[in-house]
Order: sequence, then C-alpha cells, then structure tokens
Amino acid sequence: MDAIAAHIRKSEAERAHLATALRRIDAASLVDRSGLLEPALINPMSEAAVDGTIAAVDGGLLAAEFHGFDLVIARATAAIFTYEKSKLISHAYWPGPFPEPDIVTPRALDSHDFQWYAALFRLGQEISTAIEVAKKFRPAALLLDGSIMPQMSDRPAEDSPSRPLYTSLIENYKELYSVCTRQHCPLVGVIKDSRGRRFLDILENAVSPELRQGLANSNDCMLLHHVLKPGERTAAFTYSKSIREHPVLRELGDWGSQINTMYLKPTEHDRPLRLDFLDRIDDVNGLANAIYSLSRGNKSYAYPAILIEADLRAALDGREIDIIYHDIFSKTGALSSMLKLRRDCRPFR
Repeated sequence: MDAIAAHIRKSEAERAHLATALRRIDAASLVDRSGLLEPALINPMSEAAVDGTIAAVDGGLLAAEFHGFDLVIARATAAIFTYEKSKLISHAYWPGPFPEPDIVTPRALDSHDFQWYAALFRLGQEISTAIEVAKKFRPAALLLDGSIMPQMSDRPAEDSPSRPLYTSLIENYKELYSVCTRQHCPLVGVIKDSRGRRFLDILENAVSPELRQGLANSNDCMLLHHVLKPGERTAAFTYSKSIREHPVLRELGDWGSQINTMYLKPTEHDRPLRLDFLDRIDDVNGLANAIYSLSRGNKSYAYPAILIEADLRAALDGREIDIIYHDIFSKTGALSSMLKLRRDCRPFR
C-alpha cells in the first residue's frame, strides 16, 4: 500500500508540473494543423444569464441474464426547465416525471452481444426521446448526459445480431442532428468522467520530449484538473484527428466532421467537464458560459442541475429486476428457462 500511495503522489506531482508548462504554451501554431479550433489553449468564462427553455435527456438501464432468457429494462426521461435571468420559472417532463420503463426479452444472445444490445437499447430510448423533445418543445438548447454520438464500445461487430439495432440508432442520431440544426438548437453532450486521449494527443508535439511522458501517463480530465482554474475552459477542438480512421464518425456521414469538443472547469472543488457539440454553434463562448452558469449550483459536484434532475427521474431501482422476474416466474412456473445463472445463485456465498 505504501508503494501504491507513493506512486500516486509522484504521478500527481508530475501532472501539476506539466500543467504549469502547458499554461505557457502558444497554441496558435496548433490551430488547423492538429485539430485545435481556437488560438488560445485556455480561455476565461463568465457567468451568463440563462433565459429560455433548456431540455436535458438521460436514461436508466437494468439488464440481467437468466438460463433461458434475457431481460432488459430501460427508460429515458427529459426535464424541460424554463429560465428567466437564470431563475427557474417553470418545469415539465417528457414523456412524464416517472414514465413506465420499456421491458424487452431479446433473442438468445451470447454475453458479449447481450451487453451491446442492452447499451444500444438504452441509447435508442434516449435519442428517440431527445428527438421528440426537440420537436415538441423547441428548446433553446438540448443537453444529453454523455456524448452526442455512440462510443466505440457501443459498436457491435458486423456479424452481431445487435448490428441492426446499432444501424437504426445511427439513423436516429442523424435525425436528431438535423432537427436541432434546423431549429438552431445547440445540441450538447455533457460528460462527467471523461477518460479520453484526444486533447493530450494534440498537445504532444507542443511540449518538450521530457514532458511527453507526463502526457502518456495521464488522461484528459486527470491532467486538466491541474491545468484549468475555476472559470476557465480549453480551446475547442475536433473530436477526432481523422474521420476516416474513426468508424463511428465515418458512419455518421457528413455529420461526423461536425462534432467538436472542449473542457471546462466550473468550480474549484470538482473536476472538469467535457462538452461534445456540433460545430453549427455560432458562439462557442456563449455555449461554454451557459453550461458554466448551469453547473455552479454545488461546489463539489459541478454539473448542470437540469441533467441531475433528468438522471434522478430516469434512474431505475435495481430491485425492479427481481420484481419483474418473480412476476414472470408466477406466470411460467418452475421452467428450466427461469433458472438463474450459477454465478448469481451460489449456495456457498
């Protein structure tokens, strides 16, 4: 334990030293060449009065495997807040404050495919809800919990039974982008705990060789926690170095080249947030200032209050799996299909 603690302390000190050097970088030479979209690596933010309707979407998921069937439970909820000079004056929910979850039993899948299916099913719920909310409420901005595109881990193999679900999801994302763009509604994904490398890869050629090891030993938010001061953000930059080399962006067609990213630090006692957004947003400063303002309600948990509300409304109680299982069991009886997996019913634990 002493050795582990010493290693952590040493790594933290190295990042703090690296952060000091990064704050002195002239980033102008990195614009265009590396994907950085603004000449200043670090930019100040200011609190902005939030006016109009903001919508936020989040989803909840429960999934379990049994001997003869699989069970997936998911729901997505949108919180719609209307502000006047940053004061909340009204709120609504779509499709309701606590909508009934959707329950599905997918065809027989191996464990890997089942994990893909469950994740894609939840994402499908979230993006469908986001499309409905954008059309019905026409918000001034639409926030998602997580990125505005699927992650590589969500992408099934070409021959996976879950592939059609993924293909349908990609089309839904494209529709969401189109709706938001037509309505001049900024679409923003807010990522709480990013562990990416893209921003560090951009910086690699701008630091001395002796500092590159510090970049290699870090991830984005781990390092930017030291780099950014409260009320600061990074420059915006392209989501990927190469659209052709990123399978998900490539599948999004022309939209793939329009997804950009930045980081901001709302408070002193919490880590930076990552924002993913479409580059159709005219005012990057205005976007950053709005999210900054919405995220300052709690000094130790810097996250937009509206997304916290959506999360609370969408969350599912783990006990619901047991309730639904026993309800099905009462209707089927003790069939072999209803047996729990051995790992879930060990008699010696």
